Amino acid sequence: MSFDRIVVEDVAPVVAGGRHPAKAVVGEHLPIRATVWRDGHPPVTAVVHWHGPHGKGQVVPMTADAADPDTWHATVVASAAGRWTFRVEAWTDAWLAWREAVAAKAAAGQDAAALANDLETGARLLDRAAAAVPHAASAAATLRDASLPLPDRLAAADA
Repeated sequence: MSFDRIVVEDVAPVVAGGRHPAKAVVGEHLPIRATVWRDGHPPVTAVVHWHGPHGKGQVVPMTADAADPDTWHATVVASAAGRWTFRVEAWTDAWLAWREAVAAKAAAGQDAAALANDLETGARLLDRAAAAVPHAASAAATLRDASLPLPDRLAAADA
């Protein structure tokens, strides 16, 4: 799959155009917001990389705003005093793009034979994810199993 550029802008909090750090106290819930968009229709996913004063970091998933899907939100909490940094990262969600495309084709009446290449593409995405996601290998095998009805094969992608 080939995708165009992704834009991350209007990241907040920001003080004086970024010249000064935003401030919070230990335990305070700090909202992070960013506008994330891309050319075309494939969906994006965004996360906040949140790093503390001792070098330990965490990745916090962001959620798209229901009213404005280009606006993404997350909340982070400082667990210790000191300088904390964050950055927003976004990428095309190839899995979600695949699922949406195949669901639309199946709903339009395409059968398993017509979706053979799409099912193989989904299986290959799962193969790549299998090292990190325990059920991905069996889901990939189910997508490839031509003896199963199409709805059962597609259900494996949702598990």
